[in-house]
Amino acid sequence: MTSHPEENKTEAVRSTHRITEIGDPKDHTTAIEIRIVRTNVHESILALGHRHHIDPDRWRPLIMNFLEFYGLGSQVHPSRLARRVLTGSGNSPARQP
Repeated sequence: MTSHPEENKTEAVRSTHRITEIGDPKDHTTAIEIRIVRTNVHESILALGHRHHIDPDRWRPLIMNFLEFYGLGSQVHPSRLARRVLTGSGNSPARQP
């Protein structure tokens, strides 16, 4: 198990790649469907007395949502990836408002 309290082993089911018909031909969307085949959970986030239940008060996930990092509530901290995409620095093109 890694240093993360929860870890999922997944397998790709299918992916769909679409290029937009309007706008820049470089604009595209890729959707990837995955199947979770196994979940490993550290005992520190399990509900007391239940080896198959996660206690939501003990679990503090870090979720990347639209290039920003969130917990279960507000934004946790800024993302360097978002800064590169939004400002045009690095290899990613700048996002237009």
